[in-house]
Amino acid sequence: MSSKYANVTKNQIEIFILPFIPKNKRGFSPKVELSEVVQCIIYKLKTGVQWQSLFINLESITPPFSWQLVYYYYRKWTKAGVFKHMFEVYLALQKDKLDT
Repeated sequence: MSSKYANVTKNQIEIFILPFIPKNKRGFSPKVELSEVVQCIIYKLKTGVQWQSLFINLESITPPFSWQLVYYYYRKWTKAGVFKHMFEVYLALQKDKLDT
């Protein structure tokens, strides 16, 4: 997903974000690339678009999944505290550069 709103590349997602996402303990492995799901979540959070309208304005994107799948992973990771933990780690890493 290359959009002017989601400036995070797939490589950056794989290096900086995917290590925070917990692996499934049992069951099937995901059939979609989680980096694409993360890009869709970033696009949704940056633009504020409704979940049902997630792919309507993106003509260049033909995802192999629906908005329900993106929402499922967003809720799952939110309940697991993935985004909060990620923010705390990056905040600690950048602590010396903050001017508060």
